[in-house]
Amino acid sequence: MKVYTALFEVESAAPVLYYKGEGLLRNGFPFFLPDKEPLYHAVPVLALRIAKTGKEIAPRFALRYVETLGVGFDILCPRLLMRLSASGLPWDTAVAFADSAAAFFPTPYVQPQIVTEGRFPHYAEAQLALSVTLPDGSSFTETYAPEMPEKALSALSALTLLHCGDVLLLRKETTRAVPLAIGEQSLISLSERADTPYPLRVK
Repeated sequence: MKVYTALFEVESAAPVLYYKGEGLLRNGFPFFLPDKEPLYHAVPVLALRIAKTGKEIAPRFALRYVETLGVGFDILCPRLLMRLSASGLPWDTAVAFADSAAAFFPTPYVQPQIVTEGRFPHYAEAQLALSVTLPDGSSFTETYAPEMPEKALSALSALTLLHCGDVLLLRKETTRAVPLAIGEQSLISLSERADTPYPLRVK
């Protein structure tokens, strides 16, 4: 299993893609804050789990390759990322490290709704929203355009062969990042399933 992130700097543009490694934070386990850098952020994301092998997938067929939709966090080191980018150096160490991604998939699986007036199925706009509760008790909601999952998966499949079980995280440039601190906990859920939030605990 491999994990990737599709970063949308502008919703209508092609995403920036980067590799997160081959492991997710195990469900129910805390994230142990590394001591290599003073600041780590967790960015709330939508998560797609890939259902089957595919390459060069056209957007109109993309959701045939999605097993289910979920939520998660893209964990990164922003200061290291800034330093490496400014120096023109590879910045993979700032975004890909042990447990640097978390993904939670609700049961039963969330399947795309069928658009009767369109050409192919897509997730309804109501399904593409997540809710986040921060350690201080405040909360916010993030929504995604209906075409973003298809666009991200198609773009990734043009670069690499997708395999069953791979995970693709969808992230927006404008999404509020959560600074991580030992002893704190953030909650995330699909907005339509807000009664079953998933925790990200930091130790």
